[in-house]
Amino acid sequence: MESLEQSWLVRGCYANWKLTVTAEPPEGCEVGEDGEAPSLDVPRWPDEKFQFLANQFAHTVNHYEAVRELEQVRWG
Repeated sequence: MESLEQSWLVRGCYANWKLTVTAEPPEGCEVGEDGEAPSLDVPRWPDEKFQFLANQFAHTVNHYEAVRELEQVRWG
């Protein structure tokens, strides 16, 4: 059974951050007589379709890491 999966990794000072987006067939998807499940009708989307999501993820990680760094400096 096919699924769509796209992942991004942001290496930070405090952690390596990974976001994975997966599209899978709906629950209850039945297997046909040939023993194969119908293929998921979601093609491999081009990277530009996910660029906004990837950018938001990177900004969120950068913000969290910057706040953590500030807390370390501020509170020692």
